[in-house]
Amino acid sequence: IFVGPGDLSVSIGAVGPAGADKLNAAIKSIIGAALAQGRTAGIFCASPQNVGRWGALGASFFMLASDTMFLGAGAA
Repeated sequence: IFVGPGDLSVSIGAVGPAGADKLNAAIKSIIGAALAQGRTAGIFCASPQNVGRWGALGASFFMLASDTMFLGAGAA
């Protein structure tokens, strides 16, 4: 199971800093549900600093960049 926090935040109406608590609770719930069913959970982390946080909750794979991030870096 892969969690995309950006898409998830829009889907649950938890966009921006005001929605951070709601988004974090949803991510914790998704990771927990995946693990409870014997599934692997992963998440997109825009910053490597977030890997430890989600790893401690059981996420075991992490995407640290995306195609749009690569394109943006190349255009800069």
